[in-house]
Parts: sequence; C-alpha cells; structure tokens
Amino acid sequence: MITNKTIAKLLTVVSALLILVGLLLPPMGVIDNSVLIAVGELIAVKALFLAWDKVDQGQGITFRHGNTTLTLGDDGDGDHE
Repeated sequence: MITNKTIAKLLTVVSALLILVGLLLPPMGVIDNSVLIAVGELIAVKALFLAWDKVDQGQGITFRHGNTTLTLGDDGDGDHE
C-alpha cells in the first residue's frame, strides 16, 4: 500500500530530478523559471500529504500565509484530540 509518506518521498526525488535536469539542459547552468515553479508546486503538494498524515494521527496542523490562517484537525481547545 502506498502511504502519504511514500508519496512525499517520491515528490522530493522528482523535485530534485527536475532541478538537476534543469541545470543540465541548454542553457547549461541556468534553471528556467517554469522549473522553479514546478518544484515549488511539488513541494506544496508534499506539505499537504504530510499534513494529511498528521491530521490522520489526530494532531492539529496550522497553515499561515500573511494574514490568512487555516487550522485543520484541531477543535480549538489545544489538546488535539
């Protein structure tokens, strides 16, 4: 069975390969902006899979960006049960 952690590890390998291929393709030594965007999206998906694992384990997870906060798996009393 494929777990969320396995998918996260696979996404890490794919991200590293994208950066390596981006460096090796012409022009050599220059990573195109589209490669950086793709790697960023893969890392974001990886974070979601790892967060999903934590919520399945009964732990709360909080995402913050600027003035936005998203809390998952927590009922607000701080005990994460």
